[in-house]
Amino acid sequence: MPGSPRLNSLILGQLSRVFPFRERRDGFGDARSLESDASRERVVAARYQEVKTGTAGGSSRTLRATRAALTNRGRSARIALGIGFGLFAVLTGALTIASETVKPELRDPEYAYRLKHVQKWQAERPERPLVLVLGSSRAQMGVSPAAMNFPDEPGAPVVYNFGYRAAPPLVSWLTLARALDDGVKPRAVLLFVGQAETVTGGPAEVQAWPRRDGLSGADLRRLAPYEAGGTELRRALRTARINPWSVRWDAIVGEVAPDMRAGSVKFESRSWEEMDSFGFVRFPVEHLWETKREILRENARAQARVTNRKDISDVSDRAIRDLVARCRMEGITVAVVWAPESPWLRGLYCPCAHGRVEYYTQTLVDEVGVTVFPAPTHFAEEDFVDGYHLTPDGAAKYSRWFADTHLRPWLAKARE
Repeated sequence: MPGSPRLNSLILGQLSRVFPFRERRDGFGDARSLESDASRERVVAARYQEVKTGTAGGSSRTLRATRAALTNRGRSARIALGIGFGLFAVLTGALTIASETVKPELRDPEYAYRLKHVQKWQAERPERPLVLVLGSSRAQMGVSPAAMNFPDEPGAPVVYNFGYRAAPPLVSWLTLARALDDGVKPRAVLLFVGQAETVTGGPAEVQAWPRRDGLSGADLRRLAPYEAGGTELRRALRTARINPWSVRWDAIVGEVAPDMRAGSVKFESRSWEEMDSFGFVRFPVEHLWETKREILRENARAQARVTNRKDISDVSDRAIRDLVARCRMEGITVAVVWAPESPWLRGLYCPCAHGRVEYYTQTLVDEVGVTVFPAPTHFAEEDFVDGYHLTPDGAAKYSRWFADTHLRPWLAKARE
């Protein structure tokens, strides 16, 4: 075999690692031994060629390099995954903090956009006293400040509709507390209530539950005196803080790509997207099919049945009294207004329900000393959509009547 003795020794040493020589057990050579010798010769020749060309150990180096590459790739993937989770956690925390501080429209757009409107009015017309209208959708779609025809001049009031859908007196009280704490400074407040809303009972866990996703930590502290010891609202807030992407998704899409929202979400968002500069939202009668109207009227019948059976709830009474007390503490003139209802709906109430309204009105006047404006009875059925929501034309008629009959004299007396 060619090569120097030193090179051959090196080759044999390399060979011994791969294919160890076995001693023959006897002195007779057989076919198996010959095959082994031939195999050894081939291996030695192959190893010799590797050593001669410098490729010995190449396979091992390739394997080690492959393993190192895979290890680095796995480490890089883990780092990338960790960075992704970290960024997601940071964005989630930022969204949670923003929704409760600088970007409340991601949490409760119906309130937040009205707050911006009011703050703009106060900044641009500081010489005009602000009058806030509070209440449910009855007020939101029934009081049109633009139809009251107050002139845009110093001293003339700016009536702003701060109505909030599905708001019993407790939620109206919360809305006022929010607004005052956010720096709104009204000269007067009008609280609109309906008979069905005043019989709404239950603690804050029940009354505020439909709007739980819009509550902040400060709201829970405001509602604490009205709670019955339950933890439902706190759990809902914790869920919203941990997973704001799910809870706030509709609001986020509304900010980024409003046309991509579902139809039901678009309809609900009318309460802030289609309001005028005074907060009024017209009822969309053009989308009111007869089947939908009948559903709304059946809802009114159900409310009338409940109203006939129940008294004014303790929680609603307490919220009204607390709202009046907060206004007086802030030096704000306040009045309670019974919302208008159609002849058909008034006819569904039993005499005892009408009697409760009269009795409670007198109680508020005598015990609280607050002005209470009665509901009108002269508006026709066609002025209403479902018995308690006014049509756009009905809202304009009612607003002009209310301003001329009650609001102007009341504000003039308050200035004396």
